[in-house]
Amino acid sequence: MPLNIAHRSPSQAAVSSRITRGTLEICLYATIGGGADEISSQSFKAMLHATTNYSRIALRINSHGSENGGIKHALSIRRQLTATGKKVTAKVEGCCSTAAAIVATAADTVVMGTGSCMCLDAGFDDKKVVEALAQRSGQSREIIAAMLADERLLTAEECRKLGLCDHIR
Repeated sequence: MPLNIAHRSPSQAAVSSRITRGTLEICLYATIGGGADEISSQSFKAMLHATTNYSRIALRINSHGSENGGIKHALSIRRQLTATGKKVTAKVEGCCSTAAAIVATAADTVVMGTGSCMCLDAGFDDKKVVEALAQRSGQSREIIAAMLADERLLTAEECRKLGLCDHIR
């Protein structure tokens, strides 16, 4: 029987986690930031540490942007994931905004659904953002910075070609 750990704001933003067969599944179906309706680094940390009875992490992402310091929260969430030392898989099920894309860069494997997309936004042309995307993709910092400046909406296939995702399913 899965252990469900709900972390919802007063307005029921779609952020939840559960453990099934040793995998902590975290659904990120809201914007990332510090607002009441957003996924904050603090609420994410609570999900990671609610239990230690898991060996893998599966992220399910459909996040359409960020507000209220979203990039800081996304970078913090990324650090939290990498600090676990556990295998992380990210599944992009719809849209993956720049902040959510930063979270996805912490994954060992990124899978994008057919028809899903990743948005790279000029508002986040930050050295840490560029570095995270460059590390994940294997692209140069200059190429990543140019994509951010162009405010690119990338298809799953474009993400695969650029190294931002590993598989399309």
